[in-house]
Amino acid sequence: MARYGFTGRARDTYGNTISSAGVTVYLTGTASAATVFSSYSSTTPLSSGPQVTTDATGYFHFFVDTDYHSNDLFDIVCGGVT
Repeated sequence: MARYGFTGRARDTYGNTISSAGVTVYLTGTASAATVFSSYSSTTPLSSGPQVTTDATGYFHFFVDTDYHSNDLFDIVCGGVT
């Protein structure tokens, strides 16, 4: 099994981190949530949003299987903002 990992950080317009915000991941150009995993070794796919939540410092992490290609793009919606 191989997975690609993604990390991001949610901030408001003033640069303050946003904690406990729901994060939904979409394959670009679609209205359906992508299938992601909360950790590299997780066996439970998350395919309905929000799939993950930001931590106390605003960071979020998710992993995708190699079913997605390395050139696939994702739209990430955090707290209602893309």
